[in-house]
Amino acid sequence: MRKLLASAVFATAVLGSVLLASSALATPASDQTQTVTNQGSTSALCSTGMMASNYAIGSTFTAGVTGNLTSIDIPVMQTATNTDITVSIYALSNGAPSGQALATETFLGSSLTSIANGGTFSAVFSSPAAVVSGNSYAFSFRFPSCASYAQMVVRVGSTPADKRLVYNQNSNPNWTVDNNYGIAFTTYVEVPQVQSSPSASSSSSVVPSSAPQLAVTSAPNLAGMFGWLSFATLLIGAGSALITQKLRKRLRG
Repeated sequence: MRKLLASAVFATAVLGSVLLASSALATPASDQTQTVTNQGSTSALCSTGMMASNYAIGSTFTAGVTGNLTSIDIPVMQTATNTDITVSIYALSNGAPSGQALATETFLGSSLTSIANGGTFSAVFSSPAAVVSGNSYAFSFRFPSCASYAQMVVRVGSTPADKRLVYNQNSNPNWTVDNNYGIAFTTYVEVPQVQSSPSASSSSSVVPSSAPQLAVTSAPNLAGMFGWLSFATLLIGAGSALITQKLRKRLRG
């Protein structure tokens, strides 16, 4: 009984390890995509001197899948900087970014020089933000500081209610949400993929050869047993008859 219990526990542990090993992260795929018809522009801005200002912009969005948000692509009209830029992801409260950033990454200003006349800025997070399908979030980008002047210009246009422009000045904790316009972007999310568990016919291939095997005893051959019993009964009967015959002869003599 103890051997049977130990083998069952081992088999359960092996199955659990196989299921965990089969869980993997898929290649990030686009989740939310917003395009805009050019109806103007806005920009993340940093300036110093008498007109010192630091202006962050971004957009709200609703996650379409549950997983890890690994990157965001932002179409850019132009840049005027080689200053480092920071991109962050936030959860929403009352429709606006709130609390600590779920993920933050700072990118070298040199990465913006190649899109000085337009292009796509790809913000890839070394520590992605976990997002849940149906929940609302926002991303923002800002220049944390600048030597004199820095700017990244993006187009704005009409967008759905869940993808609206957000902006913030001088790191004010209160964000403003534009109720009419938004910016273009694409978010990328990697989703955990769980493979199906191994079938019963192939499960033996994942059990180590040294694993204790469940002892299986074949059912007793009842027909054979009854055959032997019948034969034994016949022998006993024959022996008994022989003994009886000898006793009779002795009594007659």
